[in-house]
Order: sequence, then structure tokens, then C-alpha cells
Amino acid sequence: MNENMKLEQEKPISRFHGFSLSTRSSCIRPQCLWFRSCVMSFYDSFRWVALCGKLLGVFPVQNILSRNPFAIRYRVFSIDILYSIILHTTIMGIHYWWNGFQFSADNRFKQLIQVLILFMYVRTVACFVFCLFRQAPKSLRVLRLLEVFERHRETTLNLRTPTTLSKCLLLGIPGFINLLLSATYAFESGHLVCEIYSKSPRDQYWPALAFGFSCLWHIIPPLFYVYLSTKILFNFHDINRALIAKGYYATYCRGFEKFDDDSEYLGNLRVFHNLLSEATHALSICYGSFISVQKLFLIVAVVVNISAYIAAARDPHLLVLTSIDIFHFLMMTGISHSIKKRGCKVARLFQGIPLSALSESSKNEIELWLLQLSVHPVHVNAAGYFILDKTQTFEVTRKKKLHPS
Repeated sequence: MNENMKLEQEKPISRFHGFSLSTRSSCIRPQCLWFRSCVMSFYDSFRWVALCGKLLGVFPVQNILSRNPFAIRYRVFSIDILYSIILHTTIMGIHYWWNGFQFSADNRFKQLIQVLILFMYVRTVACFVFCLFRQAPKSLRVLRLLEVFERHRETTLNLRTPTTLSKCLLLGIPGFINLLLSATYAFESGHLVCEIYSKSPRDQYWPALAFGFSCLWHIIPPLFYVYLSTKILFNFHDINRALIAKGYYATYCRGFEKFDDDSEYLGNLRVFHNLLSEATHALSICYGSFISVQKLFLIVAVVVNISAYIAAARDPHLLVLTSIDIFHFLMMTGISHSIKKRGCKVARLFQGIPLSALSESSKNEIELWLLQLSVHPVHVNAAGYFILDKTQTFEVTRKKKLHPS
């Protein structure tokens, strides 16, 4: 029985053109410190983001500090899930213990705020359930696929490895902006709920603090999505640059001569382009339902904000919260649209190259690549309802506003 378990653990989970990765850490142990720093660079930066999510109760996975993403495990019955549930129950218990969900809505504006607050409570519970049972288990596949790409970036694809400074800037600047936005969102949420509390200002402190903390769960999933999708976007860009560097592009201003192309390298690029397409599909599976709910809440928040302005109550807290939600959604939409463009750019690079300039093996690789791209196009699917790009996103939003029923 132990031998069967050992063989099962050694079963490779990814295989590309003769190189495979195993779930066992011994199978991917680096031979030197320099190689270790290169192949583990992606998860080395992401694990600190994941650790913050675990402390906030939104990313309950095991072995999160391991340098090997294949060692991360998700279990429903675990201490991590129990910690997240206790944290969420404590926060919601503070709401009920100190305030009992009793609000003072004596005018039209406060009634609108009460509707929004109740909707935010529902959104908090929905985001909590999503983070525990959807984001945590499904995002592991995205992490592992991106780690596979990172390990073979230099050895197989001959792509330039980002410098340490660029990695720090890529993580540090967005991290600082997200930290600032998260703190602002929590602060403004607490002030917003104080406007309809019936208790004295002294008794409003703890329930407002708990409500502001719980609202962080609204924007943590978009931050994870933006980080992972940005990494996919940059990897697509690197593959496109590698094709251009090899001469696989159409200028239409020079004559083509038959050149000695590398069909094996072209095949490796095709396989890893498909890997990124699979990572995009896994990202859609993980965050598609959340994106749909996020758009629904955004529509409700905008309608409430406009109604509040019509009621001559220009509340700054409501305006800031709505602005941050719109900013995050526009970021998600913009990055997803860029993934769709850069993922399909290979078709534009190949369309102006005459077949006479290619060898037979390269023709087969390109034809297979374009066939796979047409059968499985690169895009982020929002739970099957719509494709997350600029065109369909704003079209769906406009129809929802015109036809709310």
C-alpha cells in the first residue's frame, strides 16, 4: 500500500515536450542556489500576498510558506478553514452583539444607505464563502501552471528572466496602492455604517470597526485576480516578443527569404502558449462567478449613489466606496481585455508570413497553433454569462441599467 501511495505521489501533473514536473518536492529540488532563485521566483513573490490573505481568512491553504507551490494543499476539514470560520463568525458576532443590526432610517437618504448596508452584509457572506470554497482550491492550479512557465522561461524558451528590481517594483508598487485602497475602503465603510446606527458615537466604534474589517473581503479577491492575471499578461507578451525576435512576424515592407527556422523552439513556444491559455481558463473557473456578482453589486452601488445625489445628500463616504469598486472592476476588465489581445496576437504575427519561407515542420507547428487558438480562444469567461473584455462588459452593464427586470 505504501508503494502504491509513493507511485501515486510521483505521478507527473504536467508534461511538455519531454520535461515534466512532479508533485514531490524532491523531484524539483534545484541543483544550486542560483537555479533555485530563478525557478522559484514567481511563487517567492506571491507567497507573501498569499500569507496576508491567509491571515485575513480569505486564503486558507496549508504549507503556504513553502517555496514549492506544488506542496500547497487545500483541505475542507483543516485548521485553516476553522480559523477563517472563527474569524468570520467573530466579526459578524460583534455586529450583532453591539448593534443587533438595528438601524435608524428616518429619511430617504438613510433608507438608501440601509439598503446598501444590508446588500454589503450579503456581499460579505458571499465573498467569504467564495474565498473559502472557490478561490482557495481553484487558484492552486493557476499558481502551479505559472510556476511551470517560470521554471522553463530561461532554460527551454530562452526568455530573459526579470531582474530583482523589476520583481520588487512589480510587487511593491501595486502592493502599496492596494494596501492604501484597502485601508481607505475599510475606513470609509466604517464611517458609512455609523450614519444609520441608532446608538451613541461611543457605542458605534466596535461595530463600525468590525464592519470595516469585514468589507476588506470585498476587495481581496479582486487583488488576487489582478496579480495573477497581470502575470499571465506579461508571459503572453514575452512569448510574442520571442516570436518577433526569431523573425516570425509580418512587416509587409520587405521581401521574405527562406530562413533556417527552429521548429523545435517554435513547438516549445506553442506548448507554453497553450499552458498560458490553460492558466487563463483556470482563472476563469476560479473567478468567473465572483466577477458576475461584482458587476451586480457595482450596478446596485452606482444606482444607490445616483439616487443619493438626487436626494441632495452628497455623501463622501458613499462616493469613495463606489469609486474604489469601480476602479477595481475597471482594472479587472482592462487586464482581461489585454490578455485577450496579447493571447491572440500570434495569429496577427503569422498571417503575413508566406508559406514558402517556412520549412515543412514549421508549417505544421504554425497550423496546429492557429487551429488550437481557434478552437480554444484566449479570454476570461465570467461564469458563462459574458466574456470579460471592454466591449461585452459595458454592453452588459448598459442593458442591465436599461432593463433592470
